[in-house]
Amino acid sequence: MNKPAFRVFFNERKQWVDVFIADSPARFKRRNDCHAYYLGAQCRKQRRGLFGFIHLSQMDDTPLSIELMAHEIQHMIFDWWLCRKGNYLTAQNEEFIATITGQFSRAFWAKWKRWSNG
Repeated sequence: MNKPAFRVFFNERKQWVDVFIADSPARFKRRNDCHAYYLGAQCRKQRRGLFGFIHLSQMDDTPLSIELMAHEIQHMIFDWWLCRKGNYLTAQNEEFIATITGQFSRAFWAKWKRWSNG
């Protein structure tokens, strides 16, 4: 596997997701039959360490890129929540899930900005 473009930490920096961005959006789409995908790490049920991978066909500030990232973040958050003990949704933990999603999104866009500015 190629080196990730960058790594995004979440859950108080205890876990992370490696983000890969294709060199060619067209080639990525042909090979994967999609524009982006999330893949959980093999040992992602642990509370620390690598949790998964997000693969993107492109990354810029276009609406498509923003939508792709939001879509893949949601897949990652669902997977993260389903791997937790007591993963049922309640009114109390709904805010916790939304907070983690917001923290991950903020960290992603900060990393992307540094990456895109070279």
